[in-house]
Amino acid sequence: MKSEIIQLPALHLLGLSVRFIAPGSQGANHLDVIPKLYERFCLILHTLPLQQDKYIYGASRRPADMKLRPPDELEYLAAINVGPGMDPKTPLELWSIPAGTYACFTHRGPVTKIRETIHYAYGTWLPRSSYVPTGGPNLDRQDERFGYGGNDCEFDFLIPVAPK
Repeated sequence: MKSEIIQLPALHLLGLSVRFIAPGSQGANHLDVIPKLYERFCLILHTLPLQQDKYIYGASRRPADMKLRPPDELEYLAAINVGPGMDPKTPLELWSIPAGTYACFTHRGPVTKIRETIHYAYGTWLPRSSYVPTGGPNLDRQDERFGYGGNDCEFDFLIPVAPK
């Protein structure tokens, strides 16, 4: 798997969020929780403001209340990139992602195999690279290549990085 270092502008991601247990963790539930989130998100997509680009984004981060949560719990947002200054109405959330440098990996194959891409990115590529993760939210970026998430699926998995 190859990676590409890319620059992304600031993003204003508007969408729905859910908590989940990370892939590779005991009790991982991402393959249950995240698809259900996208089902809910797709039902409201037509009601959201104009997108600033062609992608549907997924963003994952550690919850702000991490000290009160299980150590492997993450928060995931299914979203679109909207203009700045949005005031989201519940249940929508707005995550502001600063402009930055990202290591971009193209996941190919069923979305259920995303753990393999994540493992390669963090376990093989990052230790050998001249970059370190910044700790910002990881992103996945979906466009027409995603299809239905099956065997022909492709999407970008992005890790925010900085030079070592």
